[in-house]
Amino acid sequence: MLLIGFSRIYLGVHFPTDVLAGWAIGAVILGIYLAMGSGVEKWLVRLSPRQQILLSLAVPGALVLIHPVKYTIMAMGVLSGAGVGLSLAHRRISFSPHGPYLQKALRFIIGCAVVAALYLGFKIAFPEDGSALSLTLRFMCFWVIGIWICFGAPWVFQRLKLAPEARK
Repeated sequence: MLLIGFSRIYLGVHFPTDVLAGWAIGAVILGIYLAMGSGVEKWLVRLSPRQQILLSLAVPGALVLIHPVKYTIMAMGVLSGAGVGLSLAHRRISFSPHGPYLQKALRFIIGCAVVAALYLGFKIAFPEDGSALSLTLRFMCFWVIGIWICFGAPWVFQRLKLAPEARK
C-alpha cells in the first residue's frame, strides 16, 4: 500500500501532503476497525434482514450525497449491493468457497463473465452523459453487480454444482 502512495507522488498525480493525509486517514480508520470491528460485526449480524438491507441502502446513499461523483457512486453502488447480497445470502444459501481448482476456475470465469456482461449491458443501454439520471443508473448498475457478487454468484454456483454447501 505504501508503494501506491509513492507512485502517486512520482507520477505527479498527488502532492506528498495528499498522500500523507490519505495514509493518516487510513491509519485512523484501521485503528477504529481494530478497536471496534468485532463489536460492529456482532451488532450487524443481530439486526433483522430488513434493518440490514435498509442500512445497506442508507449508508452508501448518504455517502453518495456527500460526494456525488462518478467513482464514489460506483464504489457505493457495489457496497450497497454487496450489503444487500450478504444479508440475503446469510439467510438463504450455504455457500463454501472451497472445492477443487477446476471448480474454482469455472466459478471465476463465470463470475467475471457475468460482471462484464452486467457492466457492458448497462453501459450500452444507458450511455454516460453526467446527468443525475446517468449517475443514478450508474449506481444501479454497480448495485446489481454487488448483489451478483455476494448473492447471485454463490446461488448460481450451488445450483450448477460448482460449490459445496458450507458446514454449519
